[in-house]
Amino acid sequence: MMDIPFSLHKIKHSKLDELFDKCDEIQLNKNSTVNVFINMENVVNKIKHNELYTFNRGNLSDNVQELTSNIINLSAHYRYYFNKRKIKSNVYVYGQYPLIPSYIKNRNILENYRIRYYNMYTKDLKYSAVTETITNAIPIAKTILQYIEGVYFIEADFMESALIPMVVNSYHQQEGTSQGSYNFIVTMDRYEYQYVNYGYYILRPNPKNNAVILTKNNIVNQIKSDYSIISSELDFSPSNIPIIYSFLGNLPRSILNIKRFGIKKTLKLLQGAIDNQIITPNTNHINMIMSFIQQSYCDEVKDNFDVTDLVSQFNRLSLNDKYYIYDQIIDTFDNKSLRELNDYYFPKFPLMLIEIDTFKNRKNPFDRK
Repeated sequence: MMDIPFSLHKIKHSKLDELFDKCDEIQLNKNSTVNVFINMENVVNKIKHNELYTFNRGNLSDNVQELTSNIINLSAHYRYYFNKRKIKSNVYVYGQYPLIPSYIKNRNILENYRIRYYNMYTKDLKYSAVTETITNAIPIAKTILQYIEGVYFIEADFMESALIPMVVNSYHQQEGTSQGSYNFIVTMDRYEYQYVNYGYYILRPNPKNNAVILTKNNIVNQIKSDYSIISSELDFSPSNIPIIYSFLGNLPRSILNIKRFGIKKTLKLLQGAIDNQIITPNTNHINMIMSFIQQSYCDEVKDNFDVTDLVSQFNRLSLNDKYYIYDQIIDTFDNKSLRELNDYYFPKFPLMLIEIDTFKNRKNPFDRK
């Protein structure tokens, strides 16, 4: 039932080879370390929309086992790709969980931040089976992944889940393990496109095997394609992305668009500010452009920017907030119990334990031979 949405997020290994071969700025070798971040909300949203009827009629135990297995096996898909090339990898699956957070940090700025998302899962009865499945499956997947070296499920809870890659990278910087690492984010969420400004690469799946790697060099063309912008005159810099999205809003996060501003009007405003030497083409903060915006829009644009721009949000995190994420990066080892758990609890939806194990174990502990 859930295989299709998860499969859509598994970029074929042959396609990954093709993408990496064509991207000159990525030079992977046996001395490389890669961090792969997988946005789980993308996947769950597709399950919710495509399989709702079947979900509601399904058996809860089977639903939970299938979702758990698919989360593990999606992680295994990317881990195994790098294992085959003898490249050390860490995999972080992340999402906006639990579904009823203790509080929501960005609501200090936007009162209804993510209200649509939470109401859908907690108040809309037609999604009750999905909610119950997620609520039961996530803790199981999270616990299982603690026993697999270098693979983790990270719950965002009170913070915006898109911050997870940035917070995890700050952990590696603190531990002195970030030097020379490549950071890849598997996502279809445009909100996360701004990561290209900080040295991350977006692995954007596509159901027709037209997956792409988005970098600082091609992200502008991708966004223009997303919004069907043909004109070469309406150009912008990757640095402008959070400013642009502050005008356009973001429906899943309940960030409302600025009235009468679409993509074309926003780009024209940016160009006008550049022409008038109010900002430079590489301006990345809304404060620089406020004097060029109609006064009645200023407060709304500023609030939108503060819950859109990743660095602004990261800078508002306390040390305790960051340690909430750091403390979820746990490695425990009990391969025998994992194998027994797979045999006993997942006969219908087996876990890809051999593929997800680290390549260092040449005699694989999950292999019975």
